[in-house]
Amino acid sequence: PNFHKQAEDALWEMEDLYLRYNERNYLPGNLFSRTGYNFLGWSKTENSYEIDYEDWAYINEAVLESWAIVDLYAVWTGIHYSILFDGNSDEAAGYTAPIYDVLYDAEVSLSENGYERNGYNFLGWSMNAWDSDPSYSDQQTVSWLTTEDESYITLYAIWWGRWFYVDFDKNAEDAVWEMETQRFTYGTSQSLRKNTFTRPWYTFLWWSEYAWDVEAEYEDEAEGSMLTTNENSTVDLYAVWHANEDTPYYVNYYLQNIEDDDYT
Repeated sequence: PNFHKQAEDALWEMEDLYLRYNERNYLPGNLFSRTGYNFLGWSKTENSYEIDYEDWAYINEAVLESWAIVDLYAVWTGIHYSILFDGNSDEAAGYTAPIYDVLYDAEVSLSENGYERNGYNFLGWSMNAWDSDPSYSDQQTVSWLTTEDESYITLYAIWWGRWFYVDFDKNAEDAVWEMETQRFTYGTSQSLRKNTFTRPWYTFLWWSEYAWDVEAEYEDEAEGSMLTTNENSTVDLYAVWHANEDTPYYVNYYLQNIEDDDYT
């Protein structure tokens, strides 16, 4: 018989085999190799998926009597694998349905992402948990993700922190200088700008999200990357001041009128 790969991407070669009548004859073991496919056996018909002879098959005398020159064609089947999805963060909540029993050369749409993560936008999927750029978009059609039969492929969610802005308020009419708005990426470590406001007779203490609050919320140059989870929103921070001990002040005295309870 003559052996044919029956696939352009199959590798290696096999020599023609001569069999003798009245001898125990076996087909040789297949030497062809094809990435992503398993060899099933041989067919006497080109482009057929029906197997006439398995690998190392015994050829009996009745078969040999009917053979002169015979062409045998390799029969292939694609490997099967499964796709799993990982939220790629302890903060990620939700679930994305796995896809089981995917045929190697078959196209399949990835499951719709079901994960959510506060402060982050979902970008897509990657085979590496540490990637910053996704390899596959949500519900993208894919194929040939692996060449290992019966394997499990894990796709990891790729996240990008949302942008937000911080405005700095002097919180006093007599305070001077200005501070530029600062942009942050949620979850990416970044410090608040160093305070550059000054106020006569006062010392800057810290920042607060409320103009009337005197409690410390954020120290000068504190970590500011997680002030809000809302995309493109603005957080206002108000300077909190403390009067110095040598701050001058005035005391006004008033006398109450006996007649009308007014003051002069």
